[in-house]
Amino acid sequence: DYPASGSFADRNGTQLHPMYEEGIYVGYRYFDSFGVEPLYPFGYGLSYTDFELTAVAACADWEKVSLTVRVTNTGKYPGREVVQLYTSAPAGKLDKPRQELKAFAKTSTLRPGDAQELTLEFETAQLASFDESCSAWIMEPGNYLLRVGADSRDTAVAATLTLDSEAVVSRVTDILAVDVPIEELHAPAREEEPAQGILLALRGEDCVTRDDTSKITDTVTTYIPEGATYFSAVNDNVYKPAGFCREVTAPVRNFPKATFYDVEAGKVTMEEFVATLPDEVLVRICTGTLEETPYAVPDRTGVKLKKAFLAQSSGATTAQYEQTLGIPAMQLFDGPGGMHVIGCAAAAFPVGMVLAQTWDEELIREIGKAFAQDMEYFHVTVALAPGMNIHRDPLGGRSFEYYSEDPVLSGKVAAAFTRGVQHDGKRGVSIKHFAVNNQETERVDGMNTVTPRTLREIYLKNFEICVREAQPMTVMTSYNGVNGVHTSSRRDLVTHLLRGKWGFEGFVMTDWGTHSEKTADYQAGNDIIMGGYSAERILEAMVQVAPTFDESGAVKEIVISKHGGMVKSTHYSWGSFLPKKDGPDTVKATVAAGKQPGERVSKAVAEGYARIKENADGSKTVLYSGIDRGAYLARGTLQECAIRILKVLLRSAAMDDLKRRRK
Repeated sequence: DYPASGSFADRNGTQLHPMYEEGIYVGYRYFDSFGVEPLYPFGYGLSYTDFELTAVAACADWEKVSLTVRVTNTGKYPGREVVQLYTSAPAGKLDKPRQELKAFAKTSTLRPGDAQELTLEFETAQLASFDESCSAWIMEPGNYLLRVGADSRDTAVAATLTLDSEAVVSRVTDILAVDVPIEELHAPAREEEPAQGILLALRGEDCVTRDDTSKITDTVTTYIPEGATYFSAVNDNVYKPAGFCREVTAPVRNFPKATFYDVEAGKVTMEEFVATLPDEVLVRICTGTLEETPYAVPDRTGVKLKKAFLAQSSGATTAQYEQTLGIPAMQLFDGPGGMHVIGCAAAAFPVGMVLAQTWDEELIREIGKAFAQDMEYFHVTVALAPGMNIHRDPLGGRSFEYYSEDPVLSGKVAAAFTRGVQHDGKRGVSIKHFAVNNQETERVDGMNTVTPRTLREIYLKNFEICVREAQPMTVMTSYNGVNGVHTSSRRDLVTHLLRGKWGFEGFVMTDWGTHSEKTADYQAGNDIIMGGYSAERILEAMVQVAPTFDESGAVKEIVISKHGGMVKSTHYSWGSFLPKKDGPDTVKATVAAGKQPGERVSKAVAEGYARIKENADGSKTVLYSGIDRGAYLARGTLQECAIRILKVLLRSAAMDDLKRRRK
C-alpha cells in the first residue's frame, strides 16, 4: 500500500539507487490524496472519554495564521486530547496533497464537562509550495481550508483563508538538483471544496517576498599570524574539487604561546589562537580518535591535570592537547534510546517513534532534561540523538528510533527534545542523519534520487524546524548520497542550506566510517570526520605527495587496526594522485624482471585506469591514469572547521570538566 515500496531496498532491481518517485506523497499524504483507507489513520489515538472541538476564532496576516479551538470533555472520564490542524491548498500548477499537518497542541487533563481553549498557529509561509522552476516558495490563488480534528481522517473545516492572486513568499538558492531524470507520482484531481467556517482573506500584492538565498560566499579565509609567511597553493592549482573555495588570507595578531584558556578569558580571539596551530594539530582537532596518531606540541599552559573519568564512548574528539594547549576532549555517546555506556548501567528511554506518538512537546522536553542528567553523570558532552529521518516506508530499519512520517511532527518533537537536553547550554544533541537516510539496505553507499521540492517539503523540513526552533549543538550527516553526491560532501546542503538559510551555529560531523572523500567533506563544511581517520592521509591533500608502490606495481597499502584489532581499515598510498579511467595525468610503477604484476594491478587494468607496458630488459611498467591533484586542501578550510568545533567546546561541559581537573 505504500507508494515507496516499489523502490525500497532492492525492489527496483538495485539496492544502491532508490528513486523517490512517490515525491511528496509520503504516508498519510498519499493515503488521503489517493483515497486509500489505512487501518489506522495518521494521528489516531485511543481515549477513555470523548471530546468536542469547536472553532472559536481565527486570524491571518502575512506573518502567521492562528486558530483558537475550544476542547470540551463530553465523556464520563478525565482525559487529554490532541488537537491537530491540517490545511488543504487549492489546486494549481503544482501538485498538492489533500491535506498537510501544520500545527498541533495537547490539552491539560480535562474532567467531564470541563473545557479548554487552545490557540494553534503557524507561519503563513508554511502554506507555500516549492516551485522548482523558479527556486521559490509560492502560494497559488484560491481557498486554503483549515481543518481541525483528532486525526487525519477525522477533520472538519474550521476556517477558510482565501488568496486572490499568486504570492511569491520567498526566493531561495537553486540547489540539490537531481542527478538523473525522475518521474514523480501525481495525485488524481479532486473536487474543490467551497469556503466554509470562519472566513479570512489575504491579497497577493501585500506579500513581501523574502530573500532567503544563502549569503555565504564560496571563499575560505586562512588566518596568518603577523610576521609569518604563507603561500596559497590551492588558488593556482589547475585541479578544482567540487567544493572548491577560493582561499584568501587575513593577518591576525601573533600570540605564539596562546592557549585555549586565553580564548576563554578574552585575551586572544579564536582566530588568533587557531592561527598559531600547525596543520598537524588542526587535522587532529577535526577528526575523531579512532585512527589517531600522536603529534606532540610544546606545553603552553604550564598546568597539570588530574586523571579524567571516561566511560568507553561511541566516539571522542582528541585529548592530545588538553595538557599542552588547554583544549578539552569531547565525549560523544549513542543514542536515541539512552546512553550506550559499555559496562555501565544507564537509563533507558522510550524510542523516538513512541515519543512522537504522545504529541506532547512539554513531556518530551522533560525527557530531554532527564537524558541530560545521565550525560552529566557519565561526562558526556554530545548525545548522538535524536534520529529524525522520515518514515518513508514502514520497513525502514531505523524507523523505531525515528519520529514520524510527517516533517512537522518530527521537527517539533526533535526541537522539544533538543531544548530539554540543552537546557543549561553545557551539553547537546547531534540531530541525525542529515539527510534522506530512509533505509538500512546499502545505507553506506546508497545514492538516492529525490527532487528538490520533495527534499525541501518532506525530508529536510523536519531538520529545518529543529534547527530554527532549538539550535542543536551538532548535526550528523548521513552515510548515503543524494542526487549523485554523498550528503557529507554536499556544500549546498551543509553550508548554503543548513548554515546560510537556516542559521545553524554549531558544528557538523560525519557518521562513523563513511565512504565519502574526506577532504570533500571538509570543503563542504563538514567539520569533523567521525569516528576518526588517518591524519596523515588528510595532510597529503595540503601538499603535493607522490604515490608509492610495492614491488608488484600496486600502490602500497597501509592497514590500521581499530577497536583493539577487531576491525582494520586500509588506506592506499596514492598521495595527491586520484586514479581515474581516462584521467589526464599518469604515474608509473616498475615491476622488476622475473616478477609479475600483482592481483591489485590486474584489477586496476580491468577497471580501466591502468595498463602494463613490457620493457626490453624484461621489466614491466605499470602506467596509472588519473588526476594529479597537487595541493588542493587549504589551511583555512581546516581552520574554519576547527573554529566551529572549538566554539562549541568553549561553552561546553567538557570545558568545565577540564578546568575542574586542573591541579
